[in-house]
Amino acid sequence: MVQIILKMAACSLFLVSALIPAIAGGAEPSDRVVLSAFSGGLTVESRYLYVTDPGGELNIRDVSGDKNPGWILGEGYPLFLGVTDDVVWIRMAVRAGPDSPSNWVLTIDWPFFDILDMYLHDPVSDHWDTGVASHKDLPYAFPFLCPAGEGRTIYLRLHASSIALIPLKLWDAAAFRDMGRYRLLLLGMFFGILGVMCCYNLSLFLFTKDDGYAYYCVYVVSIILYALGMTGVGPAYLWGESLWIKTHSYGLFSSFSFLMATLFIRRFLSLKKVGGWLLHLSTVAAVFWIWMTFLYALSNARWLVRIEDVGAVASCFIGLATAIILWNRGSISAKYLTIAWTLLIIATFVLMMGLTGVIPYTPIVQYSQNLGFIVEVVLLSIALAERINRERAEKEAAQEMSVELHRQASESRKRELLAQAKVLEMERATKDELKRTVEVRTRELRETLTALEAANEVLDHLSRTDSLTQVANRRHFDAVLKTEFRRSSRQDLPLSVLLGDIDHFKAINDTHGHPAGDECLQMVASVWKARMARAGDLVARYGGEEFAAILPATGAADAVTIAERIRRAVGQISHTHNGEQIRFTISIGVAVLAREGADDIANLLERADDALYRAKEKGRNKVVLFELEAG
Repeated sequence: MVQIILKMAACSLFLVSALIPAIAGGAEPSDRVVLSAFSGGLTVESRYLYVTDPGGELNIRDVSGDKNPGWILGEGYPLFLGVTDDVVWIRMAVRAGPDSPSNWVLTIDWPFFDILDMYLHDPVSDHWDTGVASHKDLPYAFPFLCPAGEGRTIYLRLHASSIALIPLKLWDAAAFRDMGRYRLLLLGMFFGILGVMCCYNLSLFLFTKDDGYAYYCVYVVSIILYALGMTGVGPAYLWGESLWIKTHSYGLFSSFSFLMATLFIRRFLSLKKVGGWLLHLSTVAAVFWIWMTFLYALSNARWLVRIEDVGAVASCFIGLATAIILWNRGSISAKYLTIAWTLLIIATFVLMMGLTGVIPYTPIVQYSQNLGFIVEVVLLSIALAERINRERAEKEAAQEMSVELHRQASESRKRELLAQAKVLEMERATKDELKRTVEVRTRELRETLTALEAANEVLDHLSRTDSLTQVANRRHFDAVLKTEFRRSSRQDLPLSVLLGDIDHFKAINDTHGHPAGDECLQMVASVWKARMARAGDLVARYGGEEFAAILPATGAADAVTIAERIRRAVGQISHTHNGEQIRFTISIGVAVLAREGADDIANLLERADDALYRAKEKGRNKVVLFELEAG
């Protein structure tokens, strides 16, 4: 039962049809319209019977002969079988009264049948007629003859392309014609109202450029599509007997309507600004209906109807809950939406009670939901118009506030200008004095900075230089060695290190005194500095009587040559101190950065020290190259 409620709620069998029965004869059976037994007219001799044909294998002979196919007594009006693939056969016996007309019409006010055949049997003459449906007047109408005093047996063979809902009505021909005229008139009025609503809001969209009105117009267009399908106007005057539209329109139009309703509510209530879980629920609903519309365009599978039913329940709940929550937060637009949807739900509930037999299924009950739907459309249109007025009023109020703030700002600006004029002279008077003071301070600062830079240069030199020998000290030697080591490793260049030690230097100090030793250190340092060929070479006092040199991009042979020059030059030094001749020699170890394998600074210095040790062992006054093969 939920399926028919949802589909009736979505597709909205509209207000026009609700008024027709009342105009054509009222809600109760009269002398013109026969819904059941009626004296003086066409009498239904027995309640209708129906049987389902799962395989569609039964024919008219099977259901009209002596063989009983399993007829079931019909309960309630209309006959509702839900979503089914079965073919349905219906049988009813009617008899015309002695004074009744002969021309009658059987109508089925449900447009979604892909099989609909009528057979008429005269039990007296055993004559059979085949009824031809006319959908120019209703979704389906079968004219037939039943002269006064005679009876006929009516057989119907039906198969619904979506939900099987079978609302049967019997009319005499005159009442049917009257109903048709009123129906066409009111249909014109109904679609005219929808058109006016659409055009009015379209003009608002073109004027205001607010896309909320565009969403409303598309929503109304989707309603018009429903109306065309549900009232029979579409198959009668637009798409005719197109099988694809007939089998797909039910789900396609309903899903598209839910999609447009979701998008309209999303924009109408400004859910993007609201954010949070309300926006997320709206997004989920929109994505669901996009997929359902796409799937219905490709298929009309029965399982889609069941999935759509669940989505329809959830979407209605989400929409109404969102509107109520935002109304509670003070949204005027949500108030209109809540009222409109509440009325539509009440009307749908009345329809549900009629379908379930709680109340009689009269024409007013059958189309009660249509009035709720029209009220919804009108209220939403009023809400959109109200929003224009509200936004215009807010804009005007904002403009007035802006003008007032501008006036206040102008007055404040004038007062500020007057105050600025008073202090301007004071600023001008102090500006020159400040300028002179700044110039004096700038000159003093410049002189101070120059002196500081010179002092820094001296300090930097002192921090890097051994005070006695005026060559680099050990700290600067270590820093430069790290830099050259990385460069040589990165560029695959040779790097040599010389490590020298004055032979028997302790004896010089002990014999001639430390001042003599210091003078010897100074002369040795001068020799080392003089033998450095390039600007990148570095000489340093390594410690005590030890000296070291860094020779970037220098191989073993060149390093040994330089070391030999240093050794010979030191050996030629003849220093006189306090009348005493002092001569001395130096031993030098040479190490070169390994070109293959892993190497580091510690290994390089260790090899240079080992080579120096070997020079001492060989009798001093020697240059020894550390050979890796020997290591």
